[in-house]
Amino acid sequence: MLLVTVLVAAGPRLTAQTVDSQAQEAFARGVALQQKGDLEGARQAYEEALGIAPQRVDVLSNLGLVYSEMGQQERAIKCYQEALKVDPKQYAVRFNLGIAYMQANQYEPARRELAKVVAAQPNNLRAHYLLGLCLLKQGRLPEGTAELERVRRANAKDLDVSYTLASAYLKANQLDKAEPIVTGLETVDSAEAHYIVGSYYLAKFDHHRAVRELEMAVKQNPKLPEAHSQLAYAYFFDFKWDLSVKMCEEELPYTPTTGTLSNCWVRSIGRGDDWMRQPRFWTRRPAKARTTPRFCIKSDFSLRPRTTIALQWPFLRRSPS
Repeated sequence: MLLVTVLVAAGPRLTAQTVDSQAQEAFARGVALQQKGDLEGARQAYEEALGIAPQRVDVLSNLGLVYSEMGQQERAIKCYQEALKVDPKQYAVRFNLGIAYMQANQYEPARRELAKVVAAQPNNLRAHYLLGLCLLKQGRLPEGTAELERVRRANAKDLDVSYTLASAYLKANQLDKAEPIVTGLETVDSAEAHYIVGSYYLAKFDHHRAVRELEMAVKQNPKLPEAHSQLAYAYFFDFKWDLSVKMCEEELPYTPTTGTLSNCWVRSIGRGDDWMRQPRFWTRRPAKARTTPRFCIKSDFSLRPRTTIALQWPFLRRSPS
């Protein structure tokens, strides 16, 4: 019997060192591409590295950052969670996880992650700031302002904290707590500072000063949220009807609900029943919103009696109490 021996050429044997080298090469390529702004290329490089070394925390973390920059927060969250399974004490990763949750408007899980960060790193002021902001988003004013006050005491020059804290106090009508922050912002020449100072004086019924500050805010940053509507209210109480209407209309592209409601309110005061014939209001506002208590209260002093009754009657039928 003739024995035939078949020789098979074997490929190079992959050692642990070779695998690590390949993963590192793909990771380094991903970092370079990410720094150049090529997010898709970086994503592919990181995915390649993960295929070789699936438990590398640095790769998972950077891939999460890429997904976050691409606006894919759910994928970013998953990457950070996988990284924390490997090493739960990676607080930079946990911090980024909290940010991803906030960007996805998931404030309770964001609060939990950021609370763990500040517990482990009490001097991490950025984590305290984001935790405070997260608590404010949840409507937990005392806890949120406590976190922000802690950051402000540690760094009084942090304008982001001053803006956020003053805004929270103003929305809660706690003018006494807002006053010292506003005093410090009066020397700052920025759109945000002028907006906060103007809102403060509007709440204090100093309409002339509010107009001056809010005009500066709109001039420096026309896209600042609610700046036009706040200026509209300042003009309104300063008896500058046409300017008030103009500001409300300019607010519409940024905050349609607020701008539209203000617009109708201002027009109703100056033009009586003409308010009823504004198609923009009736098409943008849902039917339910046309008979809310606030809506009817505004109609009490803005419309003629017959029109007021016509508006209020459907609401009273729905809610007799």
